[in-house]
Amino acid sequence: MTFHHTASGLFLHYVMFWVAYNYIDEIFLDIDTQLKKMFGKKFLAKLLSVEVNITEKMFGKCTCENIFRLFNNALLHKSDQNMIYVVQSDQYSFMPLINGIVTRTVKSQWKLKCYDKMSQLGIETNEKYIRIEFILMARKITSIFNNREIKNVLSRCGIELLLNSFKFLYTNLIDNYVKEYLTDVHKALIDELKRTNSPVDIYCKFKEVIVDKEQMRKALKAWYKEKCMPDYSRQRIKELDEKFNLPCDTLKTIKSFRLMC
Repeated sequence: MTFHHTASGLFLHYVMFWVAYNYIDEIFLDIDTQLKKMFGKKFLAKLLSVEVNITEKMFGKCTCENIFRLFNNALLHKSDQNMIYVVQSDQYSFMPLINGIVTRTVKSQWKLKCYDKMSQLGIETNEKYIRIEFILMARKITSIFNNREIKNVLSRCGIELLLNSFKFLYTNLIDNYVKEYLTDVHKALIDELKRTNSPVDIYCKFKEVIVDKEQMRKALKAWYKEKCMPDYSRQRIKELDEKFNLPCDTLKTIKSFRLMC
């Protein structure tokens, strides 16, 4: 079960949502009828998982891959594993390109699934859209609806609860995982700056965890301030950008997603 919208087909998806929302009773009745035909009238169907998602356009020069890396890194765990999906790069066939992730199950309640929506649809376009999907596990479904019966989910109130749950989970993801991860990277960059004066060497060492050039700029700015030096952070970032084509607009993108929830 999914609920989503895209910037390109916003009107169509809102029409589809309106139809589903207003005819949800008929939809549930049809599902219930078909299940009872298959398993008998006393059959009680319960949900094992529910998916709720949004599809949004990247902000500025942000890429799906950088969003994948950010969420994957923020949800790393010592024992539970995330899954990363990799394909060949369009530009260089020997280069890997991350085109999706499915994270570990967090607190036995939900897992995060993200992928490049245009690539999944086989559409070639310069515009980039990402699908962000929360898979709610049995424990989370029970906490929202008090039980896992289909009739409680397939209702107007159920749809509203699912949409609200996406906003809650995305806010939780950003506030309790992404922000903490970015803070840890920030501290590590400053510690490294204290050991070396080479932003180039630091970027090369930490490029797997740097998903936005703002991370480097803020670390450099804080380091200059701590040393009571003039702030040359923007100049250093410009030099790094010319040399490495730094990732950008990733943080603005996740912020824009939050406003769209």
